[in-house]
Amino acid sequence: MVNIFKKTFIFLLSLFLVFNFNFVLADEDHEHAGVDDFDLGFGVGGDTDPLANLPVYLKSQIDDKAKELADIQRRITETQDSLNQTQEEKNTLSGTIKNFDGTIKQLNLGIKSSETKIQKLQLELNGIEDNITTAESLVISKTKAIGKSLRELALSDGIDPILIILKPEDLSDGLSDLNSLESLREALVADVNDLNDLRSQLSNRKGEVKDTKTNIESEYKNTKNKKAILDSERQEKAELLKETKNKEKNYQALITDLTKKQEQIASEIEGLEAGLRGEIKTADIPAYLKGLFSWPVPTNTRITQGYGATSFAKNGYKGKWHNGVDIAASTGTEVVAVLAGTVVAIGDQDLYCRKGAYGKFIVLKHSNNLVTLYGHFSKQILSLGDTVKKGEVIGYAGKTGYATGSHLHLTVYDGNTFSMRPSRSCGPMPSGGDLDPNKYL
Repeated sequence: MVNIFKKTFIFLLSLFLVFNFNFVLADEDHEHAGVDDFDLGFGVGGDTDPLANLPVYLKSQIDDKAKELADIQRRITETQDSLNQTQEEKNTLSGTIKNFDGTIKQLNLGIKSSETKIQKLQLELNGIEDNITTAESLVISKTKAIGKSLRELALSDGIDPILIILKPEDLSDGLSDLNSLESLREALVADVNDLNDLRSQLSNRKGEVKDTKTNIESEYKNTKNKKAILDSERQEKAELLKETKNKEKNYQALITDLTKKQEQIASEIEGLEAGLRGEIKTADIPAYLKGLFSWPVPTNTRITQGYGATSFAKNGYKGKWHNGVDIAASTGTEVVAVLAGTVVAIGDQDLYCRKGAYGKFIVLKHSNNLVTLYGHFSKQILSLGDTVKKGEVIGYAGKTGYATGSHLHLTVYDGNTFSMRPSRSCGPMPSGGDLDPNKYL
């Protein structure tokens, strides 16, 4: 019986010492509490929703924000549908102005969406932080309670608990009931296990706080950037009306000149890159592997124009070859890096040939010798030399450069063939031996 008691007590005491034994032994006033008193209600040892036990009023506010976000998204979708319908009218001044107005409306909704997300995330953060405060209080209470139970047992014969470990032969006096001992052992083991669960749960909650704060910061940046894009759209609309004097005749003259320039630029790009395709060294680049790339527009996977000698390249692009893929994306939509990489080129070709080429673009060099080009941004948020992670936001989709509507253009190059080359028609031109992005997406 003595051996059983000795082994049981030493096991419990050693198990508990990791929870700051000296601190809890010093407490004289705390009553022992049962396991049930320390159930947080949000899933000790489980995967329960961390917001499940929020106060009713807070849960209701979060639900309201979720509904508001869903309504905003519905209106954004409706606006995009309307923009798609006006695409055929874009060869007229009135159609182009309608497109500007629709884009401006959509950007305003996007700003409202980001602001609402911030409000919802802040409410969720408040709830998680309240849970953490409760959990920390319960951990302290349970720690003290376990310590008091061990202390009372250890001192039942006036013996210090540390001496019990050093002199186990003194444990024989006063033990008479094995059933009581076993019950106490089970209760203490349960309390210690529950305390471990609480501590683990606290760690998880603190991780959620960090993630939520990161999301809030990201949405603040989104809001700021979308407002800048909105200002740019309004300015571009005003400049077009000023340039055409709000007359269809003047607008058509602009379109005629622009079409000629676009044909010249498309022909020059094709001339630069046709020969470079023959220089691609497949041994120096990754074999085609679906899923190697992250999808560059997380909110939309629809490809509007394919790669290669498509009918679009022949008829719409005024060239023979489309050197990438076009992905549907409304103005202000986040674009992410398909792989970790470094910015090796960034620019705005509208400064050289307005509406003629890639517009605002970013080029990333990757460690596997691939290079990716992203075109037609409404706003870039990187600088030359910046490094980015796979899936990190690099800018916002738009319709700068030669774009019939807002979208993302993605080109993939063999890194050995890529460079920024001078062009006759549009300043420094990104070019190289292009590869089919579909094989990596």
